[in-house]
Amino acid sequence: MRFLCKSYNNSYVSMTEHIKYYDNGSIKREEWRIHEQLHRVDGPAVIDYYENGTIERQEWWVHGELHRENAPAWIEYYNYGTIEKEVWFERGAIHRENGPAVIRYYITSQSTLRYNDETIKAKAWWIHGELHRENGPAAIEYYDDGTIKEELWRIRGRIYRENGPAVIRYYNNGTVSKETWCAHGGAVHREDGPASIEYYENGTIKEEMWMKRGNAHRKNGPSIIRYYKDGIVKREAWFENDNNYHRDGEPAVIDYYDNGAAKKAKWYEHGDLVKKETYSLVKSARKE
Repeated sequence: MRFLCKSYNNSYVSMTEHIKYYDNGSIKREEWRIHEQLHRVDGPAVIDYYENGTIERQEWWVHGELHRENAPAWIEYYNYGTIEKEVWFERGAIHRENGPAVIRYYITSQSTLRYNDETIKAKAWWIHGELHRENGPAAIEYYDDGTIKEELWRIRGRIYRENGPAVIRYYNNGTVSKETWCAHGGAVHREDGPASIEYYENGTIKEEMWMKRGNAHRKNGPSIIRYYKDGIVKREAWFENDNNYHRDGEPAVIDYYDNGAAKKAKWYEHGDLVKKETYSLVKSARKE
């Protein structure tokens, strides 16, 4: 790798251009600096290149800070030349007022050199260096066909949504895969229902989990319920506040056959297994 340094002087400033080369002689990196700080007003202050000569990354810097007005200050490219990622910066912090500050793109193929809303991989809204959005998810991921894969709500960097799940994941067919409710600070939490709900691809519930501030907890019922695809209960589990299995005088874990009959039962006290039973389909118990 070779290096080259060029200086440009006028009556106001002294600008230096640093150039690094690959061994084959093609340019690897260009940098523009003033007083040793990355700075350029008429274009990107940093340009990185792939060895084949196409641009890998462009960075706009002003007086040592990533910054660009009304456009992304950081752009990464696939080696075919299409954009992979765009990031908006304001005075060194990721920031954009009226749109996502980070956008990532899929590339469809080497021969299809295009990107648009159908090929967006992810969007994220940032305000002054924090993931934040008031009236919608702060981060959205997409499948490569354009359907939504995940939505994440954040306020001032913290996972939170006031009236609904803070994280929603989707199957590729558009049906919901999982919903998660969170309290301020990101702990999984919900006051009036299950804090986590998983679904089968056909839309029926796969699992419900009641949680308070990150711990499995429910006052008058099992904290976790799992279901077969037809809605019949597959498992019920009772917990203490510290995520230990526990239930007074009755089994804390019950597994069911797909016809609804009990299959296994386990008694726990503060996380310690004290008894278990298995059942045939005619419910004849065998103690262990």
